[in-house]
Amino acid sequence: MGRKEEFDCAFRKLYENDGRFSYVTKGKDLIYLNYFSRDEFDQFRANMDEQLQKRFGKELSESESTPPKMASVASSSRLTYLFFRDEERRMSFLKTTLGVIAPNGNFVFEDDLPIKGVKDRNGNEICAHPDATYTVENRIIGVESKCHEPFDYHALEWSKQYLKNGLCEGKYSSFDIPEAEDKGGKVCVNPSVFGFQKGERRFLDVKQFVCHSIGLAAKVEKKRDLIYLYFVPKGAETNFSDVYNNLKEQFKKLCNSDYVKNYCKKNDITPHLVFVLVSIKNGQEQFEIKENLSA
Repeated sequence: MGRKEEFDCAFRKLYENDGRFSYVTKGKDLIYLNYFSRDEFDQFRANMDEQLQKRFGKELSESESTPPKMASVASSSRLTYLFFRDEERRMSFLKTTLGVIAPNGNFVFEDDLPIKGVKDRNGNEICAHPDATYTVENRIIGVESKCHEPFDYHALEWSKQYLKNGLCEGKYSSFDIPEAEDKGGKVCVNPSVFGFQKGERRFLDVKQFVCHSIGLAAKVEKKRDLIYLYFVPKGAETNFSDVYNNLKEQFKKLCNSDYVKNYCKKNDITPHLVFVLVSIKNGQEQFEIKENLSA
């Protein structure tokens, strides 16, 4: 069993095998054990209003052979929705992690943050897509939630469109990436720019971090926070302590690299790394902030 599957099983164990699992696909009758059943997922989706369903889009859709991503027991999108849909919990989280007391802000799931000047092949502006944003007064908070990502390898490259549109020259974004070069249509960057050694496995998606930072920097709000939120099945923390310890070390490396540090200082962006324990009580997800690190 791989680490990612072990992680899924740890999440499923929280529910004590209560019969809500095993998604059967329409096309090929494949069974996904670590996904909620079709009936359970349909009920979950029905509790969302139409606007939210549009925002989550593909996360709620299935193909002939694969279930919806949000049907996964360890779907970061699903847990983000469950965690932040409750306003009282949302306000408590912002107060605990950032010291923000602001009940009248604007909260948006699956927000779009245009990366100014960078367009796709059709001429449309490319956007960063944080899982959520919260805007209040002169401050914007971006949230990117994770479950499986620390178990994957993350390449340090961008599409050629970024090179064409000036990302690597700082023409629009002021994110002037040094030592970037075009290799076969991809923009490849020397990992030392971000504090990593060549060949070092990255538990963090640095490219996404950069894009989210640029998207936040383009907003009119003057103070910006970028929160990376990791959901952890309670009781299984020690099973994955090696992964999370590496993740914390790499977060420090990234934020302490001169390049990122200078960009964040210039644009008043504060990165945060937050771990949230997930447990189940009476069939409902419970959340507890375990650790909160700020750069």
